[in-house]
Amino acid sequence: EERLASRKMHIDMYLPADKLGLHIRGGAILPTQKPAVTTVYSRRNPMGLIVALDDGNRAAGELFWDDGDSRGTVSSGAHIHYQFTVDRGVLTMQTFANGYSDPNNLKFETITVLGLKAYPTNVTVTHLEVSAPVSSGSFTYNARKQVLYITGLQLQLGQNYRVAWDEGLPLDERFDCHPEEHSSEEKCTQRGCIWEEVPVQGVPWCFFPSDYGYKVNNVVENNTGISLDIQRNIKYRANRLPGSPDIDLLRVEIKYLNAHMLQFKVYDPKNTRYEVPVPLNVPPNPETDASKRLYQVSVENSLFGIKVVRKSTGTVIWDSSLPGFTFSDLFIQISTRLSSKYIYGFGETEHPTYHHDLNWHTWGMFTKDQPPGYKMNCYGVHPFYMGLEETADAHGVLLFNSNAM
Repeated sequence: EERLASRKMHIDMYLPADKLGLHIRGGAILPTQKPAVTTVYSRRNPMGLIVALDDGNRAAGELFWDDGDSRGTVSSGAHIHYQFTVDRGVLTMQTFANGYSDPNNLKFETITVLGLKAYPTNVTVTHLEVSAPVSSGSFTYNARKQVLYITGLQLQLGQNYRVAWDEGLPLDERFDCHPEEHSSEEKCTQRGCIWEEVPVQGVPWCFFPSDYGYKVNNVVENNTGISLDIQRNIKYRANRLPGSPDIDLLRVEIKYLNAHMLQFKVYDPKNTRYEVPVPLNVPPNPETDASKRLYQVSVENSLFGIKVVRKSTGTVIWDSSLPGFTFSDLFIQISTRLSSKYIYGFGETEHPTYHHDLNWHTWGMFTKDQPPGYKMNCYGVHPFYMGLEETADAHGVLLFNSNAM
């Protein structure tokens, strides 16, 4: 299977003499059945669906099924009429007539989705009659062809189902899972990450799955802040760096320092780590009156992240609900969505302009006694940035720890 980019043009397509060519228009859903020598025998074989997504990631189709021999099955109602629709990564298999029971106990066993542009990390199947999940089989994804193959299904003909797949991460939210040199598909998959080659300069080919990180437990909130525990998703390996396994259980404390300042701290509650011995000039008493605080804080539970919103404008000035959060003894990684492209700071490192281009660029922050050079560590570290928002407001973020960053 291959998606053709050309439109309204004559194209020569390779077609071996022993094959039949099938061109499927985007937006169509075709039922299939494993072939046999005769129709009598092929009607006993497993069924499937081919879904060809259109430019809006939608598709639709129908299936009429009866005994293949009798007359008048429409008027008598002795038939099955399916309608299939796909919208936003959800395939709905809905019967509008179910007056026929096939003696071969037929099942849909495969679904092939053409034109899926991003690597899905999860597929779920729900039996709508009983509102219960069923086996989602297994799936593979061909990034070059943009085809998703779902196999091992057991979806009974005549029953209603919903098959859902996540539509993958957009390019600008793909965080590099293997930033070291000589990255490869083998090294990437060993870390539990996704490998997809894309023809866009700078976009990482090895990136974190959408559920790579921590989940939230035991949230306690009061008028001075929020405390919670987070548990690492252990389906991914814990030793990204040799000798520095990821820490499974962490504690998070969020403090409302005053009306315009807050602090959050992530740490290992079982072991003491070195912390910067520099006192911070913070207010002695937190702001307990929520109406006076300029910000609102929330915690994302399914994939741990902290979101900070400016109340007056609704601007999100910090949102770390992103895959890739890593916390080990020798390595810490946290990511955030930005409020705008206007970011300044991150010294002491040579930049070509005060306004930083953050499109997949990396700058190290580590004190090293060497003269300035492009993307080279210098004499000091200023782990602070200022973000100018689209509304002419501004905020600052201090990354207060002793690690190289």
